[in-house]
Amino acid sequence: QAAYEAALQRWPRNLTLLLGAGNTAYAAGNREAAARAFRHAADIHPDSAPALNNLASVLAELGRTSEAREAAQRAVALGGPWRDTALATLRSIEKK
Repeated sequence: QAAYEAALQRWPRNLTLLLGAGNTAYAAGNREAAARAFRHAADIHPDSAPALNNLASVLAELGRTSEAREAAQRAVALGGPWRDTALATLRSIEKK
């Protein structure tokens, strides 16, 4: 986590680093920090389906279903190679 934070000081808009920070927080069990990191990534890169999909997944785990659904819908709407993954995320949110 410290390495991502240091790298983000130098390259604050780097999508790979932003997603890495979120994934690291998630792996450490800090879902709130992961959600903040993925939301920040999605705000800076609104065309990033991976950022939106990861945000949707962690928000769903946190019980923030309407926010999760919105993020997943945005990821699906982007289309492209992440569409099927985002659609699966959206369907799992809708089942809850």
